[in-house]
Amino acid sequence: MKTTLRSILLIAALAMASELRAGDWIELFNGKNLDGWFVGIEGIRPDTRSEAEKASTPLPKRFLPEDQRGKARYFIEDGAIVGEAKDFCIHAYLFTEREFSDFEFECEFFCGSPNDPKMGMVNSGIQIRSKWDAKKTVLGRLSGVQIDLDPGNDQGCTSGVPYGEHIVPGGWLTPDKKPIVHKNYKPCEWNKLRILAEGPRIRTWVNGEPVADVTLEETTKLQPSGHIGLQVHEILDPGPRQIRWRNIRLRELPAAP
Repeated sequence: MKTTLRSILLIAALAMASELRAGDWIELFNGKNLDGWFVGIEGIRPDTRSEAEKASTPLPKRFLPEDQRGKARYFIEDGAIVGEAKDFCIHAYLFTEREFSDFEFECEFFCGSPNDPKMGMVNSGIQIRSKWDAKKTVLGRLSGVQIDLDPGNDQGCTSGVPYGEHIVPGGWLTPDKKPIVHKNYKPCEWNKLRILAEGPRIRTWVNGEPVADVTLEETTKLQPSGHIGLQVHEILDPGPRQIRWRNIRLRELPAAP
């Protein structure tokens, strides 16, 4: 009897210790304001064309001077963070002030506006383990892994697929360097994203369905921790376009062995 009771107490103690090590859920967004977050705006893309190209071709919209480009804005509406792009805006990110390493992350996202079915949708992503250098003046202030958020089309979408933003290696962070296209996304509805970052292994789910399972040894060694960020992608039209996030939470995990 004593042995059985001792075993039960030991199991309970181990379970409690495991829960403590995993950490409690942290609500990253309080539903009312942007306390605990800061906005980062990327610079204008440098015009790398040859002098002959510059002389013969009008300035493409992506190279417009900063005073001719809009800047995304973030605001609160109906208990959600809204990211809005308009006026040929450049890339923007809403970052957590805190940095995180290994964690489980969850949020809901809505591409467009539930209040306005005609509202355009802007491409977006969740930045993880990302760094921000406010001193840089051209594109490249941000470096980190992005988990794509995109509504896609009838063929599918790439929401939940990892992408390297200004980090080595860059582009789609999949074994074949190609996007994973799936149909887990639900148009005109709130969708749920889950990210599990354990050391170099990154796993993602959209609406409970697995999307990506990648091991990023080089990337993680280079940048093992950083901010969580909500992206508003640049647009090359007047807009406006929107994306929304709510129920944003995270729990820290013990460092992977």
